[in-house]
Amino acid sequence: MQGFFLTAITELGPEVVLTSPEKVLGELEEKEISLKSMPMSGKDGDFISTYIENFHIAALLCSVPPIHESYDKRDTFTSIGVFLDKDENPIPYRYIFETIVNECKKHKLLTLDTLKHILPQLYQFSRKNQISLYINTEKTITLTLTKEKTEKTGIDLLNDALW
Repeated sequence: MQGFFLTAITELGPEVVLTSPEKVLGELEEKEISLKSMPMSGKDGDFISTYIENFHIAALLCSVPPIHESYDKRDTFTSIGVFLDKDENPIPYRYIFETIVNECKKHKLLTLDTLKHILPQLYQFSRKNQISLYINTEKTITLTLTKEKTEKTGIDLLNDALW
């Protein structure tokens, strides 16, 4: 695992809002990630997995309330993702991102600011198998990352298909 990123549709179009660790990507890599992690046909809850020049990226698309400084009052389309080594399996990260998004939605905490707060904490997965993500004084999410390969067949394979 190389790091995590957060992209959003801003007034300038799709852009990488935050990476962890910071400044690990070049300008061209950031532009490519922002375009590939937020496809035009994507919708809330889609999981994207693709390759760019040096990385395998995987991201979960989600909608958050409008960015406060935006004139557009519609929800903001975002993606929270990971950039991996080219041969690394992205499937465990799908579970992580879905858990984060669902927990935040359940507690009405899914905002761009919350995702910005969580992203640097996710980088701890490179050193640990379990992490507690502090969201605010009332909510912490505990996640376990399993890197074990599990054999899947039938409908499980369809559910994990990456488009």
